[in-house]
Amino acid sequence: MNTKRRAGPLIVTLIVLAIALSPPTYLLSIGPANWLRWNSYLDPAIYNGYIAPAEFVSLGCRPINDAMVHYVALFSNKHWRN
Repeated sequence: MNTKRRAGPLIVTLIVLAIALSPPTYLLSIGPANWLRWNSYLDPAIYNGYIAPAEFVSLGCRPINDAMVHYVALFSNKHWRN
């Protein structure tokens, strides 16, 4: 008998999940990246390059732009200070 298990379906499933979760993970990371930038943990030039794809998409669609501005504002310094 062949006792080896085939990992093929598991690997394919993990790859599909990684690809499917990449855009939401990227969009959710923009807020914390903004906080890192404003607290001098991240160079502004790196941040601008990192956020460029999302900014490009948001400039073409007003509702997406409004949602992105609101989300990033949640991570601004005014919300972290007492």
